[in-house]
Formats: sequence, structure tokens, C-alpha cells
Amino acid sequence: DGCVLSTRKDIQIALNSRDHGHLERFAKDIEYSGPGIVKRYDTETTYGKLSVSSVSLRSEPMWDALVATGCIPNKTFATHAPLGVPDHLNKDFIRGLVDGDGGIYIYPDHESLELVGDYGIIEWVGNTIPMEMSAPQRHKSIWRTRTRSWSAFGVIDWLYRDAEVSLERKQDLAQRVMERGPMSPQHSPALEGLYHEVAARYKSGESISLLAKEYNESPRVIKRMLGYTKTNLRRA
Repeated sequence: DGCVLSTRKDIQIALNSRDHGHLERFAKDIEYSGPGIVKRYDTETTYGKLSVSSVSLRSEPMWDALVATGCIPNKTFATHAPLGVPDHLNKDFIRGLVDGDGGIYIYPDHESLELVGDYGIIEWVGNTIPMEMSAPQRHKSIWRTRTRSWSAFGVIDWLYRDAEVSLERKQDLAQRVMERGPMSPQHSPALEGLYHEVAARYKSGESISLLAKEYNESPRVIKRMLGYTKTNLRRA
């Protein structure tokens, strides 16, 4: 995670120590050679002791630029869509969000991607990514958006294919997804079985909105499933 301090023009980034190399590459890229550079230490969390790596620096231009785009001091529960970020950098910005607060999950018959954060940033991500993402859903004290199957493959491919900067751990997962290719009903018996299960429930009288809630998908995706099984839709 990262923060800008309100008392000084200081910036800090702290990650799990398994991502220590990511901070070293960051410091090298910005040609930072200040005292301490990347430190490693242990801290207590609600899940027990955690090894953390962090880098801190003082840079007024960087601090001002971060605050201007919405990365403000005490930003927890206060983040929103970035301000003034050029459209051609949206993909890189969202990749950074997924690297820090997202997850890529690989299953035998599909892949999924999710991202958590404040409502404003999650809504913006869903409106910006050119693939299907769920509407923001409450997740404890924050919000979550997610996608699965071919939509997840499209998002992962869009974010990580030919990426020049990314968290190595997430890039490795994305590479596995891209090498495997999109999982679709045509070559996944388990996924095809799911589609026919949805179709059977719809034919028995369950609504698209109920099925969307049950399977954690959008109504549009449920309609695609029904279309694949050649299920005639009931008139509203």
C-alpha cells in the first residue's frame, strides 16, 4: 500500500516482503538513492506477524502530482476516480490497482479477477474497462467488482499483455491465464454444464435477475449463457 503524508512532502510505499524486488525496481526507475532506499522489517497485523518492505522519499513535485490526481493524505474511504490522468494511461493505472488491491484466480474451468476499494474508484474502473465487470458490491467496509470466465480473460489480457510495468507476482498469474487461453463452453465440459444448469433453472421459472444474483454475474452474462444454450427468453 502507499500513502502521502500530510505533515511533510513525504511519500511511502509498503508491500509484502515477497514483493521486495518491485520496490527496488521502482527506486531504480525514479533514480532514487536517498537514505535507507528499500527497508525490510516485521510488523504485527490482525493476521499475525508480517514481513514488510517499504520505500520512503521526500519529493515535492511527486507529492503535489499525486494529490492533484486524487491520492490525498488520509485517503482511506476517500479515494475516487483519478483526476487529470490521460486516457491512454488508464490501463496502466488500473493495472496498478489490480497489482495492489486485486486478485487473479485460476480454476480448472475458468479464471476470475476481482478488485476492492472505495466506491468511487471501483465504479470508475467498471466504467473504464472495455469488458464486462460486475456493479460495485459491498465487501465489508469497502466495495468490490469482479468478473469471471471469458470476460475475466479479456480483462487480464487487456491489462497485462505486453505490460512494461507490473507486479511480478500478478504478471506471472496473468501469463498463465494468457498462455492457457480463454475458457469457453466449447472446450470446458464443466462450464458447459453450468450453462445448461442456468438454462434449466430459467426454464423452471426463475428470473434473470435472481440467477444473476445466485451466480454472481450480471444479467447480461446470464442472457449470454441462455443464448449459448439456445434458450428462448420470456417476454417481460
